[in-house]
Amino acid sequence: MKPPRIRDVAALAGVAPSTVSVVLNDVAASRISDDTRRRVHEAAEALGYTPNAAARSLRKGPERALLLVACDGLGHLPYGLGLVQGLQDACWERGVQLLTVAVGTDPAREAEALRFAAGAQVVGTVLASVYHQRRAVPRERNLLCLNIEPDDGGARTAAVVPDEAASGRLVADELVALGHRRVALLGLTESLEISRRREAFVDALVRGGLAPGDIVLDESPNHDGTASGGWVAATRVLELPERPSAIACFNDRMAMGAYRAAADKGLRIPDDVSIIGHDDLEPVAESLEPPLTTVAPPYAELGELAAGLMLESGGSPSPGIRSIPGELVRRRSAAAPGHPARPPVRTPRRHT
Repeated sequence: MKPPRIRDVAALAGVAPSTVSVVLNDVAASRISDDTRRRVHEAAEALGYTPNAAARSLRKGPERALLLVACDGLGHLPYGLGLVQGLQDACWERGVQLLTVAVGTDPAREAEALRFAAGAQVVGTVLASVYHQRRAVPRERNLLCLNIEPDDGGARTAAVVPDEAASGRLVADELVALGHRRVALLGLTESLEISRRREAFVDALVRGGLAPGDIVLDESPNHDGTASGGWVAATRVLELPERPSAIACFNDRMAMGAYRAAADKGLRIPDDVSIIGHDDLEPVAESLEPPLTTVAPPYAELGELAAGLMLESGGSPSPGIRSIPGELVRRRSAAAPGHPARPPVRTPRRHT
């Protein structure tokens, strides 16, 4: 059994992991109520959690620190918050500070941040994006890519990414198991994420006995992965002479649009059409009616793995691309054709 982690204590106490660290490490001048302190100490005792060197790191300064160079809105877009939280949790567990430099989409700012990192007193640098992408990365020492695949396939640089193909298979296998024989996939124009999910999705459906002609592929207009784009694409597939009994969407926002398209046609979810999303985006997935079955990407696990690789190797992780699959979160928007959904349940994640 794995020893309890700071996020386990935080979950039991109902607080943020950073609050647990402040309480257990007696950080000076912290404004935390006595009730919160009591809950944290009780949760730590119940789980058998023992704080480590985090307090010593905070007092000594940034010489034991990991630098995050955050690209493309990482840190404020909801898709990237789990990545940052995973990095933060892993650093706290090891008594290391996480320093962040946000560079947006500006290549010049990114290059400047990496030059700064090369001369900084840090263990190493994590270059991370909110979007899973494949691109050229600098040949810097002590660099790891998170949610970015180096265009050399990881020959010189370590990288940690989500397993997009596994996500596609999860959805396809679920629809085959439920008995759907004609399904649609609503995607975007070409990208690394959609191409890998789509290929695995189609392959798994064909292996499950569907004919290629019974797999409908559509795209939201104007590269639009929003509810509006999902509504347009779902409306098209629901107006086909042979209407699909299930729709898989590139993300949960598109699934919102698919719900609207189904309602416009007088269709019930999941009795008349099943809908599955991707991202397990709060509060979208649980707020829809019925609540949305979706794939939860392994954002926190990716961040934790990236930090662990960097810190346990002293900033020099071995080259190569490591991937982690997401998990299917079953709620009530997907069921056998013509039947109500099963009770909500999560499919356990299998790490590779």
